[in-house]
Amino acid sequence: MKNEEKVKAKMDGGGLLFLTVFLFSVTLVLIKGNEWGWNSGYGWSCYILGFLSFIFFIFIEKRVKSPMIDFSLFKDRLFLGSIFTASTGYLFLIGVMVLLPQFLTRFQGKSELEAAFLITPVSAAIFLFSQFVALMVKKIGFIIPVVIGFCTMGIAYYLLSKLTVESTSQQIVTLCILLGIGFSFLIATSTIASTSNFEGELLASSQSVFSMLRGVGTVLAVAIFVGSLTAQMNTEKQKVVNYAQGVLEKSNLIQNKEELLELTSNVIDENNEMTQEELIKSSIHSKFGNQNEKENVQEALAVKRELQNYVADVSKEAKYKMGESFGNLYGTAFPFLFLCAFLSLFLCFPFIKRRVR
Repeated sequence: MKNEEKVKAKMDGGGLLFLTVFLFSVTLVLIKGNEWGWNSGYGWSCYILGFLSFIFFIFIEKRVKSPMIDFSLFKDRLFLGSIFTASTGYLFLIGVMVLLPQFLTRFQGKSELEAAFLITPVSAAIFLFSQFVALMVKKIGFIIPVVIGFCTMGIAYYLLSKLTVESTSQQIVTLCILLGIGFSFLIATSTIASTSNFEGELLASSQSVFSMLRGVGTVLAVAIFVGSLTAQMNTEKQKVVNYAQGVLEKSNLIQNKEELLELTSNVIDENNEMTQEELIKSSIHSKFGNQNEKENVQEALAVKRELQNYVADVSKEAKYKMGESFGNLYGTAFPFLFLCAFLSLFLCFPFIKRRVR
């Protein structure tokens, strides 16, 4: 150890700064885009800032002596395929691991502990299958395991696209197992592929870049899926409001329907809970607050029953529609998963059987 050559390298402060700004800008606009508007001033500020910081990052990395990322790594197609596969694999995995527990607790009424147990098969499958996949890769190469991984995750996403509030625990566990198996094929294969063509300093550098870009996939997954879910829920919320309007138009007893509809719109949120007491009290007070309650008891009771029926009906519709947002989101992501599989195989992984070291 005493005779080993010491390598001194300065910190790449410029690269660190511009990479941080780039990732911050991209993540921020993905999370807040629905709220701001994708063509708003804030959105365009993030687009421009992210684009410029990315350009400056590349400019700096090509000129400093000790760059954060050695771009010569990306000349190797096998390494490029490995980081693309790992990043997209994490993107589609985290998209489920972050949102599925919310669906189980908010829309199926399960406790946090029950939700945790239901998604545990994802981690269990990854733990059990990763070592098996590593042995398979050494025998048959990279292509087949990557195909199996993306196809298995695709089946899981197809099942997720059918997700409703009536979905059973058995269905949840099945799709979680498939998701974990598919991801284990991708992550084991990409990890081995990322080290296959490098030695020494390039090997160490490749693993740093591999880990960083894998983390980027995780961060972007949260931003993309949460932002997309918000957009889906806003769409479904409008459908519920339209449904509530139709129910009110058929009612002959309920008065001040516009006020009630506005209140309904305000209390339908992502938690899928309508404040029934607030709806009933507010509507009855607006109609009978200035009248003699004793003279209108029968009418008040009839209106109250009508309101209770209205709230129960709209609450049921809201629960179904808002829960449906999750299935619609995964259904939208389904074709992109296979697009990523295509790009990973045809653009990055060479179609040859390599002997894995």
